Amino acid sequence: MRPYPQFAQIIWIPILLQGLVVQPNFAQENDPLLVPRQRPAISSQRGITIVVKPDGVNWQQMSSALPLSGYTALTLDQLTETALNSARVVFLANVQTISETQVQLLEAWVNRGGRLIVTGNIGQNASFTVRNRLRNLLGGLWSGDLPDTGRLFIRSGEVYNWRQVVPNISETNIPNAGKLQQGSRDARVIAYWGGNDVAILARPNVYYLGWQWGTNPEQQAFDRSWFLALVNAPNNTTIAAPAPSPVDNSPISNSEANDMRLELQDLIGRVESALLAGGNDRINGNTESALSQARQVLQDLPQMIGAGRFSEARQTWEQARLNLWQNYPIENLSAKSEVRAIWLDRGTIVSAGSEERLAQLFDRMASVGINTVFIETVNAGYPIYPSRVAPQQNPLIRGWDPLASAIRLARQRKMEIHAWVWVFAVGNARHNPLVGKPEQYPGPVLERFPSWANLDRDGSPIAPEGKMFLDPAHPEAQEYLLRLYREMVTTYDLDGLHIDYIRQPRQDQGRDMGFGRAARAQFMELTGVDPLTIDSSHRSLWWLWTEMRIVRVNQFVSRLAKEMRRLKPRLILSAAVFPFSLDYRINRIQQNWETWVARGELDLLTPMTYVPDTGVFLRQKVQPSLQAMGRSPVLFLPGVLIRNVEDLELLDQLQAVRDLPAGGFALFATEHLRPSVETALRRTRIDDGARIIPFRQPFVSAKHRYQSLQQEWKLVLNGESALVQGSDLSSWQRQAQQLENTLTALAERPSRNRLAVAIRQADTLANDLKRWLRSSESYRVVTWANRLQAITTILRFGEFRMLSGSLDVAER
Repeated sequence: MRPYPQFAQIIWIPILLQGLVVQPNFAQENDPLLVPRQRPAISSQRGITIVVKPDGVNWQQMSSALPLSGYTALTLDQLTETALNSARVVFLANVQTISETQVQLLEAWVNRGGRLIVTGNIGQNASFTVRNRLRNLLGGLWSGDLPDTGRLFIRSGEVYNWRQVVPNISETNIPNAGKLQQGSRDARVIAYWGGNDVAILARPNVYYLGWQWGTNPEQQAFDRSWFLALVNAPNNTTIAAPAPSPVDNSPISNSEANDMRLELQDLIGRVESALLAGGNDRINGNTESALSQARQVLQDLPQMIGAGRFSEARQTWEQARLNLWQNYPIENLSAKSEVRAIWLDRGTIVSAGSEERLAQLFDRMASVGINTVFIETVNAGYPIYPSRVAPQQNPLIRGWDPLASAIRLARQRKMEIHAWVWVFAVGNARHNPLVGKPEQYPGPVLERFPSWANLDRDGSPIAPEGKMFLDPAHPEAQEYLLRLYREMVTTYDLDGLHIDYIRQPRQDQGRDMGFGRAARAQFMELTGVDPLTIDSSHRSLWWLWTEMRIVRVNQFVSRLAKEMRRLKPRLILSAAVFPFSLDYRINRIQQNWETWVARGELDLLTPMTYVPDTGVFLRQKVQPSLQAMGRSPVLFLPGVLIRNVEDLELLDQLQAVRDLPAGGFALFATEHLRPSVETALRRTRIDDGARIIPFRQPFVSAKHRYQSLQQEWKLVLNGESALVQGSDLSSWQRQAQQLENTLTALAERPSRNRLAVAIRQADTLANDLKRWLRSSESYRVVTWANRLQAITTILRFGEFRMLSGSLDVAER
């Protein structure tokens, strides 16, 4: 293949499987790179040489999507500083294995002005260190496959008019797609999937596409358009500076219009809610003006869109949002009686190295109002304390017992300590180098008991996510875990047990898991069929196999809940779970937490709803999980990301949580508790009532929450006397007073009769409130109904704990 030294070059590096490198043979006449194609090419002033690894079926498919006819090919091994010096664009498509040296080369090259385009789940098989570097280079990483992506949605206000250069931009049902989790402060979201999960990220000189490029023949035109658009786009060194595009007059679809309406409507509602919750009936002039303008834009949007004034609609919408953000009432924020939890990760514990330094961290957490700490007690099979059950204490912790220290420190600060444990995940390839082990090391538990391993079809214990799991069907593995947890709750004065990795390994990268020896034996005993001989095409048998893997996880949760409550009735049991749809969880990780919730086996549910965008956080992650909770007595604590989230965005997400029927929130994680976050969190007022932890004093908590809600009602009625009048107002006032009297009596003298009356009165008031106000869909009314529902849930939690004997009438 003839090089073109006078032109800029593009380096193309497609799929690498497990680090296998095959030297391309460029002399073959049937080389797909040499086959002429009648397809559009990059503009002539960008003459192209492409560096490839043209082996395997995947390359045959992917090369067909390229709009070019000639390339210079390299493998990753041939990627040197010399090769990069002559390149202008590097294209890495679906690369799963890449070394730290190669990432360093790319970093330096991008800093010199080279353009990097990446697609797919890059670095999936790379080490933890490499993935961290990739996250910083690309602005994020692939954080999971998506079962149903829908159309690609360009972010409103995007500077560059992508709709103009990618004509088939609304391609639907993109297979092999995933969501990208932002990982650096200057990363900008260009597009979402269906308006929710991040689909395309950009950093200066870097673009990252969240799908496996070129692997679907029916999608080639779509992939080709994006390839051309990214190569020909103007320099994106300022891509991180958001600004509305004055020339974007492309049509606004019904779906996009609805997304715009909801986002602005909800932001208006949260600003108003923050003012009310803070006890303000008057607002400063700037905030009032911003709210007034935003309400007018919300009213005018349908007319502008209907008249085809799309550019004007986008600009005024973006300006209204900007004004609200600039005048967000951060001085007005007020906490409730809620669980304010944080995950204290193993890395932070190791870095502390002593009780004295850990005390400094606890001081910081207490200063921002944290009242519950999930301390990572078992990670990758290693406990942080000297265990008589586990094979080995974490070798990075020497000379002290962090769990004992944390309990002492928490008691001094009136904080709760819950042991955060990895359940079925007992090994971590990315953690192994930190403790001096090879990446393939299965972890201390499976090293001692290899027959307990959860395996794939080929007998490998390494899951696609880079971790090693126990087989939940193995009775000895279950007994080991129960013995370990018994040791924790009987040796240490723990307030709770927080379970993580309570599932099967992820099966979202084309590899089935769950074929441990015990699971296979049990299925063969049940059906006479080895599950290795079936797949999803055997519908009945495959469903039975999936159901059995779900049941084994559920059975362990039941055993755990029963055993822990027997040993320590006041112990709080919580679980970190995925917020994916039920169908996705059943088929990909066999996690059916709805069953645990319905059976009352948990006290707290903490879905890992880690999304930096508040709208996506609410509509895509939190609200679907809340709906699945039903009327269970379990308190709902959504996970809130603090890593690479703007401080104001974090406060906005916490306000959103307080406007939902939630019991509180959990911040992820202490590793990212930077000074600016602490400053932001300290802006929230925390009075004596807000210090009440709902799962410890549920009836007092319900009373405090209701008093805060009544204060909001009084402020609104004083300012809007026409809101509700006549008999409706009289009914509201009468029912509100009755509920207040009942909750006060219940908090002072708990009884089952008063509890039943309080729950009934709260439910009735919530239903009648929407009828009286005749605006049941407004953010304010929905929020008030949510506040009443949260009170009811706290009461039901108290009822469940009272009936189980773990909460006496004196609320110890």
